[in-house]
Amino acid sequence: MKSKFLSVAFIWSVVLIMVGVSRVGYGGVVSSFSPGDLASVVDSQVESMIKTVGIAGDYRPFMPATPLGVIIGLDIGADVTFFPLPSEFKSALTAAKVSGQIPNTFFLPRLSIHKGLPFGIDIGFAFLPYRVDIAKLIAFDVKYAFLKGGVALPSVALRASYNQTKLSNFINVKTIKVDALVSKKLVIIDPYAGLGVQFASGQLDITTGLPVSVSASKSKTALHVFAGFPLKMLFFTVTGEFDYSFLGMSIFGLKASFSI
Repeated sequence: MKSKFLSVAFIWSVVLIMVGVSRVGYGGVVSSFSPGDLASVVDSQVESMIKTVGIAGDYRPFMPATPLGVIIGLDIGADVTFFPLPSEFKSALTAAKVSGQIPNTFFLPRLSIHKGLPFGIDIGFAFLPYRVDIAKLIAFDVKYAFLKGGVALPSVALRASYNQTKLSNFINVKTIKVDALVSKKLVIIDPYAGLGVQFASGQLDITTGLPVSVSASKSKTALHVFAGFPLKMLFFTVTGEFDYSFLGMSIFGLKASFSI
């Protein structure tokens, strides 16, 4: 019965992720993100666009502090993060007169691969290989578990990541993040929680019509907390994660992966 339940959970996770991927082309992300007349855009709206894409749309590895190990130590997965669009961000898009309908929820899917190395180090790479004319995502992360955990002890790790998100050749943001996280590996679960800081910087690549008094480049720093719940069934893992930015944004995510 338990095995059947986990199989159903994994299948539904894959379905939800594929729905998120499909929405990139059908309204989950603005179908045409190219702006129109930028004459009405002000500094705070440029900052809102950079902040939302860089902080809320940042890369999340969906991995616990526990190292993958070196015998095989491989995790290959697909994930989708989604978050309600802040009203100030939607107002900024409206001011930029982007074409297409502005959605209420933003979906960003990715494919990822993580590999365990000696000394408790894991490395990861993630990207979006679909509809690069709408969204181009690429990310890297490296994690060091200085406490690998055991029967009674949790795993504790530091993780650094880099992410670049480019939306329709318009909003181009790079984010560097440093996290501290802790997890406890049990039989089929490895729940984790962490705290980190994100440094986002970016610019509007299309600035024709932008008022001369408005800067096309902005940066933002934010603290965030997060928690995840990986559920493992044989070689398959389903992970749900919640992330809260101290800028007032809530981000949700779901990942399905093949892990050995």
